[in-house]
Amino acid sequence: MAMKLAQHSRLTQMRPPRAFTLVELLVVIVILTILGSLSLAGLNVGRQRAKVDATASTIRKLNETVMEQYESYPSRIIASGTSGLNQLRRIMVEEMPDTWSDVFTVASGSCKTAPGRAYARYKQLTLSNAAKLSDNASAECLYMIVTRSGYDPSALDQFRPLEVGDTDGDGLREFLDAWGNPILFIRWAPGFSTLSPVQEPDSTKNHDPLDSSFADPNGYALYPLIVSRGADGLIGLNDIVAGGWSQYFATPALASVINLVTNAPIAPSPGSIDLANPTAYRDNITNHALMAR
Repeated sequence: MAMKLAQHSRLTQMRPPRAFTLVELLVVIVILTILGSLSLAGLNVGRQRAKVDATASTIRKLNETVMEQYESYPSRIIASGTSGLNQLRRIMVEEMPDTWSDVFTVASGSCKTAPGRAYARYKQLTLSNAAKLSDNASAECLYMIVTRSGYDPSALDQFRPLEVGDTDGDGLREFLDAWGNPILFIRWAPGFSTLSPVQEPDSTKNHDPLDSSFADPNGYALYPLIVSRGADGLIGLNDIVAGGWSQYFATPALASVINLVTNAPIAPSPGSIDLANPTAYRDNITNHALMAR
């Protein structure tokens, strides 16, 4: 009996260990592949979420500076009635340009305010690159407003180097989102009323804060729009029409900007959905959404 047990033990020791079958190996590989894919997908979602949060933080800082300036206009001492309202709107155009054609040149001598003169000197430095001024005009104007308006001299100190750049190489800086794209700016975006949680086209409940005397019965509040294209890099919104502030007014006397826009003298309306890309705006990150939180 003892001899049989010894022989069995020797045979067991001599027998090679059982190996994995091909099917078992394939199952393990498939499981590892699935787990790896899930991990990568989760990592990518986390990275995109981090970029959204970083961009929202940048836009929030820009919004604080821009809205501080915007909220100063109703307190300006201007003549009452339509004349005073038109003067105030014209000053807002000069001090919050969203296209380079809004900015006067030094030679024109048409600047009425200190920020306007500062912008004119800034524009003077770029005349040698005039061919590139249209590439990222609204983003470049936003950078100029934040850094040159004088409303918050230390505003630039809030931004990290990665939040500022010159993507088109024209010497004019822009604020950048976390995907490296310029953050865009529209001073008056009436078309965005269909998307905005804070801008309602109601001249009674949400009347133009510049119009304390109700000189323009159809005027409603138009909050400056600061917007990132989001992860897809597509804005999906109609931007400012080339030509600057003069296209918003019917006469040199600066007729109501709200009446003209709502009666569609400009088509498409700034801030409205770009019908060529009707879903591209959905991942945009805007100051309006942040203001509503």
